[in-house]
Amino acid sequence: MGLSRRDFLKATAATAAFAAAGTQLDADAVSAGFAEIVSLEAVDFAELFEQCAPSQQRLLKALAAGPTAAVFSHDFLHRVDVANANSVRKAIDALHRRELLRRRPEGWYVADPFFRSWLV
Repeated sequence: MGLSRRDFLKATAATAAFAAAGTQLDADAVSAGFAEIVSLEAVDFAELFEQCAPSQQRLLKALAAGPTAAVFSHDFLHRVDVANANSVRKAIDALHRRELLRRRPEGWYVADPFFRSWLV
């Protein structure tokens, strides 16, 4: 069993970042490697995003900005432009099943840091 395409891209970008850093892997090299992975995945991220319903897209963009615990608050509902809390619940359930969202004590967040960066 070999590497998945995604794992291969990540390994390639990490190798390139390490090679560019020379003998020291500093924050700039890590940032460059991270940006390279986001760039390599951009087409897949766009496709994944387009497969989501409009309310799910708005929710992803809002949560990409940072974890949110109060996803059922009036302010958040207004920010993602949904009619009611049930709409947010359905969107969260669908995105969670697809492993695009996760929950931690700080609230719901976009699970994949590379996808999160692409969304922002």
